[in-house]
Amino acid sequence: MTQDDKTVERLEEAMMRIAAASERHVLAKEACERALHSAPDLSEFAANIDALCVRIQGVLNRKEG
Repeated sequence: MTQDDKTVERLEEAMMRIAAASERHVLAKEACERALHSAPDLSEFAANIDALCVRIQGVLNRKEG
C-alpha cells in the first residue's frame, strides 16, 4: 500500500466518522425538538396552579369562618 493509498483511506475513515457524527447530531436535534413540543403549556400550568390556590383559599376561609 502506498503512502497516497493510506492517506486516502484515512480521509475516507474521517469522512465516515464525520457523517456518523452529523447523523447523531440530527437525531439529537430532532429529539430535542420533539421534547420541546411535548412540554406542557406553561400558561395552562399557571392557570391550574391559580385555580388550585383559589380552592385552597376557599377551604381555609370556610375553616376560619
